[in-house]
Amino acid sequence: MIKNPYLKILVMEGYYDLATPFAAADWTMDHLNLDAKYRESVSYATYGAGHMVYIDRAEHTKMKKDLVEFMEKCLPK
Repeated sequence: MIKNPYLKILVMEGYYDLATPFAAADWTMDHLNLDAKYRESVSYATYGAGHMVYIDRAEHTKMKKDLVEFMEKCLPK
């Protein structure tokens, strides 16, 4: 983000994910010691599913919606 100030990050995580626990991702992002201006470039989306969020139809729909919103927010208008 320091080299590319336009970089945006979307952290998508399953609440019941045992392979990559959501709390570990949150902890890692929280402990990067990013300035506030860089923290604004990080978005989070948590789903009521495990590692393969897309298997649960409702969560898959929510995941798609979140991804589309993220991309629309990041793309130039």
